[in-house]
Amino acid sequence: MSLSGNPGFILLIAWPLIGAVAGYIIGRKSKVLRDYFVNFVVIAAFGGMLALAFLSCNQNPPYFEWRAFMGLRIYFRMDGFRAVYGLIAAFMWLMTTLFSKEYFAHHYRNRNRYYFFLLLTFSATLGVFFSADLITTFLFFEIVSFCSYVLVMHDEKRATIRAAQTYMGVVILSGMALLFGVVNLAHLLQTTEIAALHGAMQSFDGSMTHLYVAAAFMLIGFGAKAGMFPLHIWLPSAHPAAPAPASALLSGVLTKVGVFGVIILGSLIFHRHTGWGMLMLNIGIVGMLAGAVLALFSTDLKRTIAYSSVSQIGFIILGIGMQSFLTNPYYSSMPVQGTLLHMVNHSLIKLLLFLAAGVVVMNVHELDLNKVRGFGRGKPLFAFCFLMGVLAIIGLPLWSGYISKTLLHDSLIYHIWLFKEYSFFTYYFQVAEALFTLAGGLTTAYMIKLFVCLCVEKNEHNQDAMTALNKRYMSKLSGAVLFVCALVLPVLGFAPYLFMIPIGEYGQVFMQGAAPTYALEFFSLLPLRAAFASILIGGIVYLLIVRVYFMKKDGDGRVVYVNLWPAWLDLELLIYRPLFGRALPFAGTLIARVLCGIIPAAASLAYRSFTTFRNHWIAVNENTDIGATVRGSKLAHTVGHENRSRVATLLRPNPESWKPIVGSLAFGLLVFFIGFVIVQIILFL
Repeated sequence: MSLSGNPGFILLIAWPLIGAVAGYIIGRKSKVLRDYFVNFVVIAAFGGMLALAFLSCNQNPPYFEWRAFMGLRIYFRMDGFRAVYGLIAAFMWLMTTLFSKEYFAHHYRNRNRYYFFLLLTFSATLGVFFSADLITTFLFFEIVSFCSYVLVMHDEKRATIRAAQTYMGVVILSGMALLFGVVNLAHLLQTTEIAALHGAMQSFDGSMTHLYVAAAFMLIGFGAKAGMFPLHIWLPSAHPAAPAPASALLSGVLTKVGVFGVIILGSLIFHRHTGWGMLMLNIGIVGMLAGAVLALFSTDLKRTIAYSSVSQIGFIILGIGMQSFLTNPYYSSMPVQGTLLHMVNHSLIKLLLFLAAGVVVMNVHELDLNKVRGFGRGKPLFAFCFLMGVLAIIGLPLWSGYISKTLLHDSLIYHIWLFKEYSFFTYYFQVAEALFTLAGGLTTAYMIKLFVCLCVEKNEHNQDAMTALNKRYMSKLSGAVLFVCALVLPVLGFAPYLFMIPIGEYGQVFMQGAAPTYALEFFSLLPLRAAFASILIGGIVYLLIVRVYFMKKDGDGRVVYVNLWPAWLDLELLIYRPLFGRALPFAGTLIARVLCGIIPAAASLAYRSFTTFRNHWIAVNENTDIGATVRGSKLAHTVGHENRSRVATLLRPNPESWKPIVGSLAFGLLVFFIGFVIVQIILFL
């Protein structure tokens, strides 16, 4: 066993795994003791991450390498980016675990199972962020996916199982696509070490077409996990179904597992490749607009926040794309730091919003906006915390979201200014900047809709029941968790030069970024004007569209929220389920039936060829000494009439005898392997 590096590093990754097993055993005896133990595990993990982040500031950051793992290499390394996201993951697991105590106290079963897979997912998530080799990334990527599946289907209701099936389908297909891409990339670049990918690309002289094919499969694999449009279909299904603490992790951290891979593609492999940058930019623009529009139409609390994640991931993908265009050292840090800081902001904001949604669910047990309407009235702590999330995500100055959005927006503006004359691309980036502002405006509109619904409007049906909850709607521990999560957002935004800029500079090296050669001006006229323009658009959309068209009177004369989005216009129902639930199984069945006919036909042809050759050989040698010798030998007896009959029986086509073979898992895997080999041959001819 070839081990090297810092054993404390691997202990930190394995610590939640150890805690999961020990906590499960303890939980079989005492649930109270189990809760205390799990809290200890996540608190210790957060402390360990703080210490490790401090060590990564040194010239020799910690690493761990296991070279003899099944002929492969398990390789972890720490740097600024990994330290930032290790800390974010540890903080989010700490907050959600503390919150889970009250959330699961009354109306949930299988809490022992929940905590077990919660900690397993934590361990695997750290494994992805700290991975320094694509094989290691893939291995822990799959562990994250399968462990988090159990969190999605926790309550085991019919709707939950269906949502979990969608999630599992995306997980399996994205994992297969990722493996296909990694294998091909390793063949092309002759390395899977993440730090070596950029250097390998500099000396790559092979087919760019093959490289783009491999990268496209990796993008599908990572993008599906990131919730990147149009591979986002699991997000609006899984979030309403999963428990609120799990939803916070799915949106805040596990989507960043996918974004981590997209960053590897954009910042290391295709660094400053404008073709790849344009692809990312287009995907980002479509995603941030589509997610915002879907969130605006939604009347489900958690589904709205889930669609918001699709939109915010679009902003992040746009930032990755812009890194390919701003190559001037004077401006290049803008999209790099904007991408990283918006990732951080999105994680922290969605942690707060989903935990706030959890407070609503554990009191009202509903997610429909018309049924949770007025919940926050008379609850100042809840209203304050939810408002902090709203102000951060819309990008109001002095809140954290404003900083990252300003960096992303300015990267578009400065790139436009670099054009020396008007051309198609000048107009294209001007349109992109306008759509960026529009997407921010739509974000403002749907977040105002949520805040007004929860904390301003009265519930005409049962406001008295909502008000009766005012003094007992959450415990002191849950209130403290919510308050801490809310307080982080204005603290980061009020002092960006003290917190956010150092975070950006600390983590940007992973994305080939460098410290800016100028002072970033966040509160000058240009970024402030852009921020308030976006907020103004959002206010107009809310007043003229949401209040006018998305609210109607019901049969009792009460004004209610309505979802005008066509039910049939759902990518999961319109494309993905028909494709993967009917079209591909039909094609696979057709191929299998053809193979079932081909194999017996081949056996029949072999049998006839054998008998023809045997008869011809005997006829030719009938009157020769060789023929007489053979007829008199043991060989003649071996191929005599009786044994020839046995051979004929084996080779004669018989569909019934082939059914156990073609219906077996081994046959399926064999056919899959044959297809895989054929595809590889086609790719590398």
